[in-house]
Amino acid sequence: MAGFGISVLGGFPCGFAPPVSADDPPDPPEQAAYFDYLTSDYTVGDDTELERMPITRQRVLMTLSMLRGSSSVLQEFGVRLPGIIGPNDEIEVRQEVEAALQYLVDDGSIVINSVTVNHGNPIGRSTITVDYTDVATEENDAVNV
Repeated sequence: MAGFGISVLGGFPCGFAPPVSADDPPDPPEQAAYFDYLTSDYTVGDDTELERMPITRQRVLMTLSMLRGSSSVLQEFGVRLPGIIGPNDEIEVRQEVEAALQYLVDDGSIVINSVTVNHGNPIGRSTITVDYTDVATEENDAVNV
C-alpha cells in the first residue's frame, strides 16, 4: 500500500507495494511498411492496415528514392542522377546506383546482380531496374525507379 510523504517541496508518493509485472513487448514486424516509389508514401490496404514488403526491399527503395545531398543529416546518403538520362548516361547511372547501394553491399544485406537503364517509356521517362539478391533470404528481387 502506498503512502504519501511530505517534503519541503511538496507531497510525493512513497511507500511499499508488491512488484508489478508487464508482458514482454511484441516482436517487431518481420516486414516493413510498403513504400510506393511513385507516390513517395506508404500504401494502405483495403483493411486500413499498412501493406507490407521485405525490409531489405524497403531499404533499397528508400535509398534510390532519396537524392544525395537532400538530407540535412545524411548528406552522402541517396543517389545522384543526371536530370535527363540519355543513352550516353547509362554508365554514369550504373555507377551512381551502385555507389548509393554500397552500404547495403558492405553490411552483407544484398548482392547487386545488375543495374539496367530502360529507355522508351511511353511518357518519355527512363526507368532504372536494380536486380539484387537479398542475402538473408537468398531470394532474387528487382526494383524499378
